[in-house]
Amino acid sequence: MTRAKDFVASSNTRNVQHENLQAIKAKLEQNSLVELRLGFEGGDFRSKRDVQSLIEVIEEKFHHQLSLHKYSCLKSISIGWRLPNFALGPVLQSVIPALLQEPVRITHLQLILNANTPIPEGCLRRILSWPSLESVDLRSVTLHVLSTTLSRVQLTPPKEQPAARRNLLLKKQLRTHNSKSKKADSEESNNWKQTNIIQIIPHISSSIKTLKLMGCGINRDHVPKLCEYIRRRLHGLTELSLRQNFTLEGGYLDLFSLRGIRSLDLSLCDLDQNDGYRIGRAIEKYENEDLKDLNLAGNYRLSASVPDIIRAGAVKLSHMDCSFCGVNNKTQEEVFDILAEEPSQSSSPPLPLHNSKNCTIQSFHMQGIILNDVNGLVKCIRNNSSLRSLIIDHPRETRSMSLEGIQKIVAALHSNYSLEILKFDTIPKQCSKSLKDLDFWLKLNRCGRRALLQTNESVNSWSTILIQAAKSNDHNVLFWLLKHGSVTFT
Repeated sequence: MTRAKDFVASSNTRNVQHENLQAIKAKLEQNSLVELRLGFEGGDFRSKRDVQSLIEVIEEKFHHQLSLHKYSCLKSISIGWRLPNFALGPVLQSVIPALLQEPVRITHLQLILNANTPIPEGCLRRILSWPSLESVDLRSVTLHVLSTTLSRVQLTPPKEQPAARRNLLLKKQLRTHNSKSKKADSEESNNWKQTNIIQIIPHISSSIKTLKLMGCGINRDHVPKLCEYIRRRLHGLTELSLRQNFTLEGGYLDLFSLRGIRSLDLSLCDLDQNDGYRIGRAIEKYENEDLKDLNLAGNYRLSASVPDIIRAGAVKLSHMDCSFCGVNNKTQEEVFDILAEEPSQSSSPPLPLHNSKNCTIQSFHMQGIILNDVNGLVKCIRNNSSLRSLIIDHPRETRSMSLEGIQKIVAALHSNYSLEILKFDTIPKQCSKSLKDLDFWLKLNRCGRRALLQTNESVNSWSTILIQAAKSNDHNVLFWLLKHGSVTFT
């Protein structure tokens, strides 16, 4: 009975997933499809006939609508790893190219595939060169290229032979050449080699702004080529992700000096302490004012090098994510000292310290730690005026903090006019009142309490604060603002 129920449930699931394909075709017929999303749930295609029917809808109905409307709603294409093998080739070689026709303006393309299924270079080049692309997201993608090229055989008649003899030898050479050519043609499909995705970068549309190459096997030998291609062609690129490439081991100076890149993602790359120290030096040396966002989350072997990275980035970056980077008690103490603008107790000579007015970090994530340095956190909150968001909780484990520690944090927030988001591990039942006080002060800052520190445009700023407070529907906030406003502006 249980097996029968499971069979019925799986059948219903396949039917629902197949209905997704029917809905896609219906929207294509009406030219109302915004995102083509295949291969994420599985069961979209049950046979090659389903693929052919989709191609027919595109070529007959969709193209007819394009000719009438001169406009397409389709903006995004996402292909997932659950697409069956019999459908993957036709989708990449026929479905997507059939959609990439004027006036279609695809801005986002995502390919999340199985690394064991390489894509022919010519096929991927045709897709990625579409001129309207702004975001390219490639995950576990490798290329197939021909490993050898067939050389042409020149038929040369032997010299110093009678004419009849030469003709016989020429015919024999021709038969031999034809047989070799047929054999080569039959084996050509097996004459491929797998290569890295870096080879396709020079052919990507120059209009893209976001490039994600996740889990694509990029190593330190590929990084210089990647940076060279970006400098040469992708002048509008602002976001670069090399997430889950486990053998980078260098090239950081090239990466951090890329002009125009605002966000760099090196998360889950299995970086170690040596990588961390080199990243810190690269941040110190680069003169790229565009880079503001650095993500190093999930590199648990960075450990003791995290303070060096934060010390170097504290005066250049706006957002840093060092979550799950193996930060221990001593390391977190150094991190809080850096953010609090106090000298570190580290044995290594510290870099020149900066004061709070020079610190540029507005958002800092260090999740996955055991918070033991409460006093260091309190100093950081009290002294740092640049932070707007500070997240140091553990998303999978909740650890309690003493009531005294929370009260110290709340007291420090009284003198911090900037921090708007603060998350750390607590057990609400034990300290509900203190948490309410904490939330109250954070709400005041979200309403713009730091404008009270401004004297030049106090009246205009105060009007803005009152408007934001009224929208919050929190009478405590509005009361506090009115009370302090009456004192400030009377």
